[in-house]
Amino acid sequence: MRHLLLAALLVAMTGCEPDTKPTGVTSVKSIGMRFVPIPAGTFTMGDANGAGDETPHKVTLTKPFELGVYEVTREQWKAVMSTTPWESETHDENGEILHKHTKHVTQGDDYPATYVCWDDAVEFCRRLSELPEEKSAGHVYRLPTEAEWEYASRAGTTTMYSFGNEPSQLEDYAWYADNAKEKIHPVGQKKPNPWGLYDMHGNVTELCQDWYDDYQWEPVIDPTGPSSWPNPPELPGRVIRGGSWHSRFDSCRSANRGTTRIYSYRHSFIGFRVAASAKEDQPTTQAETVSSPETPNGSGDQSVKADVSAVNSIGMRFLPISVGTFTMGDANGDGDETPHQVTLTQPFELGVYEVTQEQYEAVMGTNPSKSTGPQRPVENVRWGHAVEFCRKLSELPAEKSAGYVYRLPTEAEWEYACRAETTTKYSSGDSESELGGYAWFRINSVRTHPVGLRKPNQWGLYDMHGNVREWCQDWHGDYQSGSVTDPTGPASGDSRVLRGGSFNDRTSDVRSADRAYVQPATRNFDFGFRPARTYILSP
Repeated sequence: MRHLLLAALLVAMTGCEPDTKPTGVTSVKSIGMRFVPIPAGTFTMGDANGAGDETPHKVTLTKPFELGVYEVTREQWKAVMSTTPWESETHDENGEILHKHTKHVTQGDDYPATYVCWDDAVEFCRRLSELPEEKSAGHVYRLPTEAEWEYASRAGTTTMYSFGNEPSQLEDYAWYADNAKEKIHPVGQKKPNPWGLYDMHGNVTELCQDWYDDYQWEPVIDPTGPSSWPNPPELPGRVIRGGSWHSRFDSCRSANRGTTRIYSYRHSFIGFRVAASAKEDQPTTQAETVSSPETPNGSGDQSVKADVSAVNSIGMRFLPISVGTFTMGDANGDGDETPHQVTLTQPFELGVYEVTQEQYEAVMGTNPSKSTGPQRPVENVRWGHAVEFCRKLSELPAEKSAGYVYRLPTEAEWEYACRAETTTKYSSGDSESELGGYAWFRINSVRTHPVGLRKPNQWGLYDMHGNVREWCQDWHGDYQSGSVTDPTGPASGDSRVLRGGSFNDRTSDVRSADRAYVQPATRNFDFGFRPARTYILSP
C-alpha cells in the first residue's frame, strides 16, 4: 500500500529483406569518395532487448541509394569546405580558451573529420552537390536518414552487430572504448560489414538527417523522423548512430540510438558519412504509416484479439469490454491488495490509449502537461480535471446524440481490463525482463512517450503498464472480504485511486494489481487517465 503525497512532492527482429543484394561494386565520386549502392528493401528496425527508444518495427525503404564506404575524412572535408575544425578552439566571451579541438585528435588526412555539427555536415553535402562534376551528373548528397543508416549497418543481419551477437569480436570491426586508446583512428582499418561498409560500429558516431524522437510501433515506409523538433522546451537534438572510439560495446550496436541534444554541438567523437541519390530519389519529409488489420496499432501479434474498437467524434478509440468474473488483487503484493473474487455484470468500453494532449486540448482548451507533444498522454491533471473532461466530452453534440456517457473506470473495471484474463504480475506474464516490450517505466524511460508505442495487452489496450498513472473513479479503501459484484469503492474518503504506474516507477509499481492513491486535488507530471464509456438508451 503506497500513499503518493510524498511521491507527488521481438527477439523482435524478423530479418532484413533487400530487394537485391549489393553487388560489391563501388563508385568513386569527383573528390575520391567511394560509395556502395544500397538496394531497396524491408527490415526490422530497433531491438526488443535494447534501450527504451529502440521499439522494434518494420521499415520498408522503397528507394535505392548510395552510402559512403567510409566516414568523411579530413582530406575530403578540406577539399570541399577549406577549413580544419579539428584544429581550432572554442573561446568564451572574454577570449579565454574553453576547449581545444585537438584533444583526442591525431594528425592525418585519412582520419574522420570531427568537431563538425549537424549544420556543418549538411553544408558539406550541399557544397559537394554543387561541384560542377557532381551537378552535371545529377548527384545529390545528403545525410542518411536514421532508417537508411540502420538498414545499411545491419546489411541483411538481425543480430546485435553486423557480424553477430558476440561483443568479444567487436575489436575486429570497430574502434571503441576497449581498444581505441581514447582517440580516433584512420578510416577503414577494421573489417567491413557484409555490404562492404567500414566503421559502421565505432570510430566516430555519425550524424543522421532525422530529428530524434520515439519510434512509431506501426510498420512505416521511407521514414524520415518528425518534421520538426517534437519536444520543446528541451534543447533540440539530431540523431547520431554507430557509437565511437569513446563508446562502450553496447553503444556500438546496429540499433543503438543517440542524440546530440544540441544540433550545433561539436566534439571529437562526432563525424558523419554521406548518402547519395538522384534528385528524383530524395527522401520525403514525412513517413508513411502502414496499418495492420490484425491489431489496433499494427503489431500483428496473433495473441491479441482482433480489433473491434470504435472511434468517437474526436478520434478517441474505444474497446468493448465484456462482463466477467476475475480475482482482483495479489497475495504477494502490497498490504492493500487482498485477493478477492469480483464479478462485473455490466459491459463497458475502455479507451484503447491514454488520453492524449491533443484530445484533452480539443475538449478542455488547455494543456497542463509538463512533457509536451500532441500524441503524448496528458499529465499533470487532478482527479477533478479528468472527471470534467469526461463530462464535457459527453456533452459534445455527436456524443450526446449517440447516447454515449464518458466517465473514469472503476478500480475493478481498470484491473479487469488490464489483466485481460491473465493472473500474472503483468498482462505480459511474470517476467520483469520482458516488461520493457509492454511498458515505459523507470528502467527504460525518463519521461512520458507518445501513446501506443509499446505492445498492447491481450485485449488490445496499450500502456496499461507505465507511461502515466491513470485516475480511477473510486475513493481508496481496503477491499471488501469475500466475493463482490460491481464494486465502486467506499462511499467517501480522503484519496482517489491511481492505477498502472508510470515512466517514473519501479517494476513492482506497474503490476496489474498495484494500487496507488492520493488526494484528488493533487496533480503530478505522471498523473493521467483513460476514460470508460457506456451507452445510455434514449427514453
